[in-house]
Amino acid sequence: MTDLSMDDDEGPRSLTDAVAMRIQKEILSGRIPPGQRMRLRSLQEQFGVSHIPIREALRRLEGIGLVEILPQRGAIAARLAYDEFTDVYDLRKIIEPEIAARATAGIGPTRLEEIKKALDELNAEPEGSRSPHFNELHRRFHWLICEPGSTPVVERVMKQLWQTSDRYVHLSLTEDRTALKAERQHRRLYEAIRKGDPEMMRRELTAHLENTEQGLRRAVMAATGPPAAAAGPQGEARRVVRGA
Repeated sequence: MTDLSMDDDEGPRSLTDAVAMRIQKEILSGRIPPGQRMRLRSLQEQFGVSHIPIREALRRLEGIGLVEILPQRGAIAARLAYDEFTDVYDLRKIIEPEIAARATAGIGPTRLEEIKKALDELNAEPEGSRSPHFNELHRRFHWLICEPGSTPVVERVMKQLWQTSDRYVHLSLTEDRTALKAERQHRRLYEAIRKGDPEMMRRELTAHLENTEQGLRRAVMAATGPPAAAAGPQGEARRVVRGA
């Protein structure tokens, strides 16, 4: 049985909050793969709670795009959609390099030390992208770089994009060549910050996002074959990963 209290590192939460957070981590880390059915009874046994907080948690996760609740099938981890990740990465490549470049000039010694520490912790994670802590460490490193150039509105937009892209990032970095290249690129991002070079930051962060996107395309194709057309929620065609 999973100890839900172990997830509560940000102060008291409701039972539904704790269940939703735990399921979210399982999905984002890939331990619940895209398209996998999440049976209520199994989740009740895993978390030691009734079906009520689990149903509410699944509805919340449906609201942020991590869970699909389907007629006759119940809840599944949201399937990967080619159009979704290409849209997300298009937006990230427009927004993030500019915000990070703008932040570069305002980085002081304390923030630089925090970024270096976050990078060291990310690189020291023994399981790499397969670690249950990877998404948190990866996001912290990137946010420490971008935060000084951000605003509350930009923060909301970026974190929503990251929320959507986290499960895709995990899949792309299970490919060794993408993960190794990403590690080198993280070091170059730190160097751009250390040198106070906005053009280097803009260039390196764009390359980093493109590397992750390309690795994801290869990983998805290797795992599932080419995408097939499927009907979206409004009846329009959308491209989803076949078999996911």
